Amino acid sequence: MLQALNAWLEADGAPGARLLEGADLDRLGAAHGLAWLGPVVVAVLLAWVGYNGYQFTGSNTFCGKVCHGVMEPEYTAYVNSPHARVPCVDCHVGEGAEAAFDAE
Repeated sequence: MLQALNAWLEADGAPGARLLEGADLDRLGAAHGLAWLGPVVVAVLLAWVGYNGYQFTGSNTFCGKVCHGVMEPEYTAYVNSPHARVPCVDCHVGEGAEAAFDAE
């Protein structure tokens, strides 16, 4: 690919047409072939963090300790009640993405 770029620059007569002259094109090509790896790893990591972060916002721990920390007596009563089997979001957040965004 780099050889094609060099040939195109020469044919066009552009300044710096011999920019890649003397470069080890095979080595540069191999490094270019791995250039996609970094952005893919970052994208996968961001997707994982975003998904798990969103899942955590629907957990009883988040609702009772992080979001509504001032409601400690209510959360303690909830944890010790028969309702502890039912996630908070089942009653306090409707179904679907729109309800989830409205609740946040």
